[in-house]
Amino acid sequence: MENNTPPEQQQNNTPPPQEEEEGQKGAMRSFLQRGETRLSTLQRIGGVFLNGAGLLVLLPVFTKDTFATIFKTILSISDNKISFLLLVVLIITLILPLYALYLLFEDIVHFYFTSHHPGFANARFFPRFILSGLALPPDDTISKKKEMVIEKQLTHAMMDFIISPNEKKGNQTVHEIPYTRDYNNYNKRTNYNKDESLVTQEMINAIPSDPNQKYDINKKVDLFHSNLGLAALIDRSLVDEVAKMETSIVRHILHLRRLILRYIKALLILIWTTLILGITASCISGDSITGIPKFSTLPPDEVVILISAAGFLLWAIVLPRVVRAPINWIYDQTDQNKEKVIREPELMHFEEITIMCTITSFFFTSLALVFELKNIFNLGIIDFLCLSSMTVVITILFAVVPIDQRIVLKGRWQRMIACKK
Repeated sequence: MENNTPPEQQQNNTPPPQEEEEGQKGAMRSFLQRGETRLSTLQRIGGVFLNGAGLLVLLPVFTKDTFATIFKTILSISDNKISFLLLVVLIITLILPLYALYLLFEDIVHFYFTSHHPGFANARFFPRFILSGLALPPDDTISKKKEMVIEKQLTHAMMDFIISPNEKKGNQTVHEIPYTRDYNNYNKRTNYNKDESLVTQEMINAIPSDPNQKYDINKKVDLFHSNLGLAALIDRSLVDEVAKMETSIVRHILHLRRLILRYIKALLILIWTTLILGITASCISGDSITGIPKFSTLPPDEVVILISAAGFLLWAIVLPRVVRAPINWIYDQTDQNKEKVIREPELMHFEEITIMCTITSFFFTSLALVFELKNIFNLGIIDFLCLSSMTVVITILFAVVPIDQRIVLKGRWQRMIACKK
């Protein structure tokens, strides 16, 4: 349809450039408010896992008496070879849950802290909180408003508010200063123009003297802005703030996603390991099995070996299913993914470690049973080698036949092929 509106009227319908710019700024401010709400929600979710209530409750039970009881009992076995093999498996059952906790704590640290914030030089490392300081954008204010805010900050009351007591005592260290406040060009940034600094020497000279200070005012201003740098405060434009907000939300979601999965896996592994070791310790300690006729006639060492081996084999057989359970639950919601393979190294790493530990535990426990059968039936070298060969074959089948092991090992193989290419 032809537009019959006169050109003058069309021109009048076009908003003035100033109003259009204010409208764009208003949209960006609205987005930043929504982004702050989303970040606050993600931080609250992360705080729930920081408490780690379930893990902290189970950890004392897991480490109190169970491990010591099984360790002492296995150590008392007369056959050193069997004792060594079972002790290796016992140590694996202890180290694997602790390693899961270690990775969980590592994810928590990565969720809350970072070594680098956008806008700062890469030359220096400072552990900074993931939520950065908030500065008034220079292009979002009326004329001279930003300069007025900085002048209010450059007072002794404001500077003493964030300068630490150690720095006040003279143990001061000037860290990285935001280039937007770096009137002395301290960071020696590439292509840095001193005229870009929002702090001028005239502002410094206007600060009244403080007789209680042990160092000059320039040093104090540097320390003040150094603390702003540690808080990752930098004066960004509205567009830069929007860009940082988008990437910050993505970073929070990615780290929180990995943190929650790691938490669930660590909790499931800890529960399963605690259950198996608790039952095993209760069976091999004291006179708990004297009421069973078939066991009451066996020597104590044989009873300890059989019960320990049964517990370790059950732990190794079920553990791959336990560690894969969260991923399987997610994949079961849809049939679009035919292969339940995680192609992310951060999430695959722990599953690969778990599968390798279970395969090792399965082999060592089976080999301990072979040595025990050799002692019971006085087997010759040929029979012993046959049983050992069968143990190797069964271990290989255990590694490749169950779907959980096969999926993880297949994903590992595909990743190795991709890295070579």
